[in-house]
Parts: sequence; C-alpha cells; structure tokens
Amino acid sequence: MTFSRTASGLKNYNKFYDSEIIVYIEGRLLPQDNSQVEVEDKDIDKVFDVIFYTALFKVFSPFNKIKIKIVGCKKNVLDYHDLILRKSIDKSYAVIDRDYDGVLFSRIVTSKLIVTHGYSWENDFWSPKLCDEIIEAISLDYQQASEIVKEKCSRSLGRLCIINRANIIAQYFGNGLFPISKKGGVNGFNYDVTSKFPISFKEVKRILGKLPNGAKIDINKSNLINATNIKHNNLIQGHFYEHMMLQILSCAYRMSSGITHNISDFNMIKNMAFNKFKLKPDFYLEPSTLQHYEREFNKLLE
Repeated sequence: MTFSRTASGLKNYNKFYDSEIIVYIEGRLLPQDNSQVEVEDKDIDKVFDVIFYTALFKVFSPFNKIKIKIVGCKKNVLDYHDLILRKSIDKSYAVIDRDYDGVLFSRIVTSKLIVTHGYSWENDFWSPKLCDEIIEAISLDYQQASEIVKEKCSRSLGRLCIINRANIIAQYFGNGLFPISKKGGVNGFNYDVTSKFPISFKEVKRILGKLPNGAKIDINKSNLINATNIKHNNLIQGHFYEHMMLQILSCAYRMSSGITHNISDFNMIKNMAFNKFKLKPDFYLEPSTLQHYEREFNKLLE
C-alpha cells in the first residue's frame, strides 16, 4: 500500500503502520547489489540508515513505536518537512545530513527538523569508542591492532582535512577540486590504507595545485580558511569516512593477526558495529555528538 504525498496521506501514515511517530530520512531503498529493484517494506528495518535513526529515536525521544520512511534525496526530505510545517501534521519529523551547513549555507532551525552532527550520520556512527570495541573483538593482538588504528586515523585525518578544506574553498569559487563522494582516482583522490601515510604528501600537493587562481588571490581568503577550520567529521563526506574507517579496521585486523592476503570482509565488520551500536547508541557517540543529539531531540518536546 502507498500513500500520496499530501497532508491527508501523511496524517494516515501513523495509523497504517501502528506507530507513534513517522520520521522521514534521506536514502534509497536498493539492495546491496545496487540493482534497481526496491527493497521490500519488510526488509526496511535491515537498512543501516534505519537502524541508526531508530536507535537514536528510542534513546533520545519518548517514543518507542517508530516508523522510519526513506524518501530519496535531501530535497525530498525537505519537501516532506515543509508540508509537515504548513499543514501542522503532528508526530511527524524529518532528518537530514548536515553537509556543509554553516560553511557554504545555513538552514532554518525548526522543531520538526533534526540535523546530523557530522557531515552525515556515518561520521557520527563510526566513533573512536565503537571502532575500538570492534578491533578488540576481531583481532588476535588487540594492543597492536589498536595502535595501528590510531596511527592510520591520525595520518589520514589531518591530510584529508586539508584537501577537503581546499575543496570547500574551491566550491565557493564555483569549481570544486574533486567530487566529494568520489573514493579515489584522478577525478577524486588516491587513498591507500596500506601505505605509511594513506594519503601521500604528493597527492595532497596534486589536489592543492588545482585550486583556482581566484581563491589564491582573493582578499577574503583568510576568512574562507577560518570558515573551514572545523572538525574532521564536519569536513569529510560521510560515505568516504565510512569507507576509510572500514579499510583501517580491516587493515589493522590483518596486520595484527599476521594475515597476508588483502581480502576484506567489510560486511562482517559493519554488521558487528551496528549490532553493538543499536543496543546503546548513547554509549558509543562522542561527547560532542551526544550533546548535539540531546539538543536536537529536545526540540521534539517543545
């Protein structure tokens, strides 16, 4: 059964799903093989976005019976949000990724709209505490594996922040340096987790060399730099951040366990992480992220 995106249709969602609230989020209901056949409604609870937001709502809101609806891109979610506000639809909310909110644009705050703390929910999910528990569970030598994770993260994040800051500044001048969702290659950037520095100094120089001349000579350049002087979880695109963390965890597991092949089972690591997170999300979130969601969810009670 489907509902039209009208005020009456949205008001009936709660009754049909026997839920206390309806939450509209970004995403596409496609299976893991990326075929164009949509995931059946009964399988929606297995989608990682849904697991993440269901866990948050059960911890931070007074509601227990929650229905998460995946409705497409951010514009689709904001369209639902606008209709909810215009028609005063009760017990309906929208959740969107932060993206570059506060840097390239700003968004109106409302009691019906929740925004992630980091660039997207993946940045919030893959916290140091969660990653540490995962590596402890899968490694033969936890101490060595933990040190590898810390080293790889430290040597990745600093340089990734530099090129992402440069990319944001370039976007301000209308010409980004690389697509933010690209995981590598000449049109993106090369990231090799097995290297001493996963993103090399040479690669950083190559990316920075693409900065438009307008950015280099603009008298407001220092203001642009200051505007992008924010934490890595607000700078690094969410899908890549998750891709990087899975690579680091897998690499640390292999190195600490004496495994020489390069075969990675990212699904196993990801499933383990979500099984842990959904039981106690407030335990795994970083303190600043925890405070952010406490503030965001307090809006639901206003």
